[in-house]
Amino acid sequence: MRFAFGCKAAKFRLSRLIQIIWFMNRNILPQQHIIWHTLSKEGPNIASFTDDDSLSEAEFLNFLSAEEKEKAASVSDHVEFRHFVARRCFQRLFLANMLSTSVPPSDLAMVHQRDTKPTCTDAPGLHLSFSSSGTTAIACASWQNAIGIDIERLRKVENIVALAKRHFTPEEAEALASLPEAEQNSGFLHYWTGKEAGLKAIGKGIIFGLNTFVLKATGTTSYKILRPQHKSESWNIQFLQIVPKHLIALVEMKIVETT
Repeated sequence: MRFAFGCKAAKFRLSRLIQIIWFMNRNILPQQHIIWHTLSKEGPNIASFTDDDSLSEAEFLNFLSAEEKEKAASVSDHVEFRHFVARRCFQRLFLANMLSTSVPPSDLAMVHQRDTKPTCTDAPGLHLSFSSSGTTAIACASWQNAIGIDIERLRKVENIVALAKRHFTPEEAEALASLPEAEQNSGFLHYWTGKEAGLKAIGKGIIFGLNTFVLKATGTTSYKILRPQHKSESWNIQFLQIVPKHLIALVEMKIVETT
């Protein structure tokens, strides 16, 4: 009994030591794993993470909450398990860096609910958005505007026109079908990521429909968002290629003061 108690105490001390080390060096994960693409007081802050299998699941679990660890334990598929713990670890380290807090990452009150925006009750004014594609994840935060971010691996998509007709608005499907065949794959990925990011900005999941608003091409890789008249909102969408072999869409929704 004493031995078992001693082991538990040692594990607890080790866990706390790891978190103390994190406060001494906020870049506990190597630079090749978490990369800050923007870090400023103005505008969205963006970071990406790539899991290259060099870190163990135990290292990720050190930064998860008790609830997340319990959820992870219920995942039977090993690939899904690793994706889950790696993503949540990345999100918590990202959030802790944003807040510059003395609260351990595992103790931050981060809330994930299906088809709603992620939030942190420790920072009620902070807008958050996360996305992942395979072993790569992206995180975005803003103190100013509602945001939505989505990442997709650049790849060949089959049955593009049929998928567009099924998921996009008639205007978007027609615009995509009218593109030269060589440009349709890129166009589809821009529409898809842009619409997912837009839904995240308004706090809705894909279940609410990718035809909630319309994307209109203004150039080869530039688009604008058309929505029903909401004079109090100003929308901006941009596409980023800051992670190799991936496309990222970022949508900002700014509340415009009216007189």
